[in-house]
Amino acid sequence: MHEVSIAQSLIDVVLDQLRGERATNEQVTLVRVRIGVFSGVVPAALVSAFGPASEGTALEAARLQIDVVPLAVWCDACGAEQELPTAGPLHCPKCGTRAAHVVRGRELEVVSVELGRRPS
Repeated sequence: MHEVSIAQSLIDVVLDQLRGERATNEQVTLVRVRIGVFSGVVPAALVSAFGPASEGTALEAARLQIDVVPLAVWCDACGAEQELPTAGPLHCPKCGTRAAHVVRGRELEVVSVELGRRPS
């Protein structure tokens, strides 16, 4: 399950940002991420891995919120972006042309972090 290493990487990114902003007295309450359906990440597995991976850190009490990004391709034949209903074959759902360029759906990014004061 590679979601464990992804959870650890997300935690590291947030902790690095907190150190950079010298927010050492802050506790993270929410981490919001965007995950594309074509990224290879299973959202439920990432949520399960996030809690144990964050133990003992400023993210220990944080909730992980995942925004799933649908798969979309650029269709040269239609001259438009087309959203695909599944992560199956990369063909335009309107005209059936093979679409070689994925424009959305591969994301894995931290969107925002909410902070609160650590209890004294």
